[in-house]
Amino acid sequence: MLYSINLRRLKPIFRQGDRTIAPQEQERLRNSSHQRYRTDILFVFTIFTLTFTLYFCWGIVNNPESNPENVKSAFALILAIVSGLVGFVTGKAVG
Repeated sequence: MLYSINLRRLKPIFRQGDRTIAPQEQERLRNSSHQRYRTDILFVFTIFTLTFTLYFCWGIVNNPESNPENVKSAFALILAIVSGLVGFVTGKAVG
């Protein structure tokens, strides 16, 4: 039961028996909850992978013993990740 704050007493907004949820609505809520969970797991995995990749690319770039071909590839990968992040942020801001 949910309550609203009242200075004199708690006032119930609605009682559990006042509102029944249809089975289709329950299934929709379960599916949306599962979809949010999957999205969150994918987001965490993606952030971890990007951080891991950027860490090693930055190590290759800063290592004086790296050959120029590896440095060039590391820069290309860093540029791809940064441009993807910029596109993601821009797409979120516009849409």
